[in-house]
Amino acid sequence: MMVMAVDLPHGEEARQAVIKELINTEADYVHHLMSIVQIFIATAHALQDRGKLLDVDTERLFTNIPDILNASLCFWENAVYPMIAAANESKSPFNTEIMAPGFMHFREMFLPYEKYVNSQKQALDYLRSLAGNADFMFYLSWCYRHLECSRLQLADILVKPMQRLTKYSLLLNRIISNTDTEPERTSLKAMETCAKNYVTDINRSIRQREELEMLDTLSTSIETYEIDFRDEELDRCYRVFAQINLKAPMLNCMPHLSRSLIHQGDLRYKDNLKEMEARVFLLTDMLLICKKQSKGSYYPFKLVRPKYFLERLIVYPRSSPRNPKEIGSLVCVVLDDVGSSCMAFCLTEASKDSNAQNGLKYWEHKLREARLTYELSIWLTKDPTRDFSDIENESSECANGDAMPTAARPGMKQSPDEANIDREARERVAAMLHRPRGVSTEADVSQVTTRTESFDSEGNPIQRKIKRTSTGGSSRLSSFQQSSAASHDDPQPGTSRQEYKAGSSVEHIIPPLHPDDAGTSITVNVVGDNEPALVPASRGAVGPVMIRQGSGTAQTIAAAAAMPVTAAMAAAAAKAAAAPTVVVRTKAPPPAPAGPAKPGRAISPAVASAPPPSPSTSPQPP
Repeated sequence: MMVMAVDLPHGEEARQAVIKELINTEADYVHHLMSIVQIFIATAHALQDRGKLLDVDTERLFTNIPDILNASLCFWENAVYPMIAAANESKSPFNTEIMAPGFMHFREMFLPYEKYVNSQKQALDYLRSLAGNADFMFYLSWCYRHLECSRLQLADILVKPMQRLTKYSLLLNRIISNTDTEPERTSLKAMETCAKNYVTDINRSIRQREELEMLDTLSTSIETYEIDFRDEELDRCYRVFAQINLKAPMLNCMPHLSRSLIHQGDLRYKDNLKEMEARVFLLTDMLLICKKQSKGSYYPFKLVRPKYFLERLIVYPRSSPRNPKEIGSLVCVVLDDVGSSCMAFCLTEASKDSNAQNGLKYWEHKLREARLTYELSIWLTKDPTRDFSDIENESSECANGDAMPTAARPGMKQSPDEANIDREARERVAAMLHRPRGVSTEADVSQVTTRTESFDSEGNPIQRKIKRTSTGGSSRLSSFQQSSAASHDDPQPGTSRQEYKAGSSVEHIIPPLHPDDAGTSITVNVVGDNEPALVPASRGAVGPVMIRQGSGTAQTIAAAAAMPVTAAMAAAAAKAAAAPTVVVRTKAPPPAPAGPAKPGRAISPAVASAPPPSPSTSPQPP
């Protein structure tokens, strides 16, 4: 980067230093992604094409890393590179306003990250499970010898995408702290909001997945509630519908608002029949009273009382005789459909449990949180078209005056505990709503059109529309993994052995695909023989590698090293910063020749976006 050195005030100098840090760290991050695609994935596929490492599932290991690389390249071209190019051209400091259009489209460009982050834990677990595979460990040791890996282990590189997502807002916040002028400060705050909002969505997606997994585990851990019948016919009819069915929709709620496990612990249960130690599970809309079973039992727990639905449960905290400020027991009254009492029981602390989270005050807090979560779910169900932002506005009301439920008692000021209950309940509902309100990574999002806000030179908001062809989709193959769909006996090389063609400079601008299209078209996927002949990407030399004599794996790795490594960069700098519309299109890779795939070879459901950039076109730090 050739930016003329000029004398800057101290504050502006600190501001430019943070901007350079953003550029440098983004370039380093893209290079780490390239190392995964160019070294780890390409070599693994080359080995599998020669009959090695067939027991390694590269889809489980690398998930949709090519999509992540493509998204980051798209972000580089739309947000970072235009700012660098403008500074070089004008020989002036970096202007952060040029990044605004790219950050305003942050969510659309980074859609593949949601799938990757949700499958990251499974990928790391699978990587650890391969530690006993000698051929795989030798393959890793060969990959680690490349300078591009920067002495990092594969597990360290695989966690970088999520780490990078969280750093954008932090870096922007540091730039804002050194920016006092307008409209730069307003524009930076809008960029920070876009980055924060997407990270929040990712966290909600992770939370939703974890809660669904916990519900699945709980469903298979509890034996159904049984009643002893002397009549065999009655017993047989009862057992037909005796299943717990925790995945059934909640009453009066939309089907996609699934219940979740809010709290669990050991308490002492007492009713008119008996007193016993119980394992209590608190869900969004129900309370389960269970009993631990012996170690040899198929189910760890057994349901010993019918499900108690929170909508029909009245809880009375009762003070402790020893300390009136503490809760000594929770008296629960069960009502029927007409509001009459039909059952009552008492919950007290377990005799041998000193865990603070099993204290009755904490349980009372969680019971209120569960009830409020359920009430919010019903409130949203009454008007499915309500904007989700209403849930964060305590004074929001429906057209018919239906106020949003809250933990605060009527006519009283909200306490800090009640504020925490409100916050937890709303965040839990937001996690449940994430998929239906957002864009699913499993759905076909080939045509996603959304409106985002940018800012003009005076700081006024400008609405823009971005249309993006998603790199995700279960019906497409990754460009680096498509060769797995072809037979290994087919003489035609797979995509992992192709030499991609692309422009040799990032200054090459791809024109719009249609003259009527407004804005700049950016082809993110650079593949296909039907494209105009461009300069083929050159391949860097591979340094000498110590190879064990007589090792088939070592010989295969050496052969793979002699092959051309896929290298290309999606087309150049997006001039979308000043354009009224940004149209980002990708092209699906050519269909693979028909033929059976050998076991162990990964077939990715997502489209790998762009092949890795060549050394001459990769992002360079200042």
